Amino acid sequence: MKYKNETHYGCDIFLVDKNYKYLLWYEVSEEDYRNANLMKKIEGMVNSFTIREIDAKTVGKLLDPDKVVLSDKKRTVSGDTFSMDVPINWKKNIDTDMLKNYGNDSLSVTVTVIDKGDNSFTEFTKFLEENMSDLGYKVNTNTTVSEKGVTCKKYIVYYTRNDIEYRDEVYIFQKGNKIMTIDLIADNLFYGTKNSKILNDVWQSFTLK
Repeated sequence: MKYKNETHYGCDIFLVDKNYKYLLWYEVSEEDYRNANLMKKIEGMVNSFTIREIDAKTVGKLLDPDKVVLSDKKRTVSGDTFSMDVPINWKKNIDTDMLKNYGNDSLSVTVTVIDKGDNSFTEFTKFLEENMSDLGYKVNTNTTVSEKGVTCKKYIVYYTRNDIEYRDEVYIFQKGNKIMTIDLIADNLFYGTKNSKILNDVWQSFTLK
């Protein structure tokens, strides 16, 4: 696995007995991977794993996580100016009048609402674009699109926080005297077809009041 400046090595081991499935997983840095003594200890620990037959009548039925897709189940969240559907297992991380954020460890959506003030929308986005690099954002695309009945500036940007690279799909538009920004954010390491669809579904459900 490739992080910004690091390579990590991992191993997944799947085991199945009569009633249950097991997953063993570990991840180590490149430095640890090249440490023969440490890897010997890790592999010894993994190889020592044994399965003890569990009494299914005592433990009961355990849900198979591969068959439970919580991201397919939605709940509606809203603010004064919008509503949208997010996966039911996403947490509310921030909830203020100006900023709302929902997500999990690898995906999130942020809605920001600010007063336009004396600046025009064009002046606001121009200022933002001129300062993106200073804020640590690398702009991949910059387009103007019509979405949700308004004209939006759409950006796809990348940035790094705590050695994790994030992909951020940004929509900015004006509604009345407010400027709204919607950030659809993904840990870029996990941005694939499934997570792309989850974020797209959130955006498609986004409705202005």
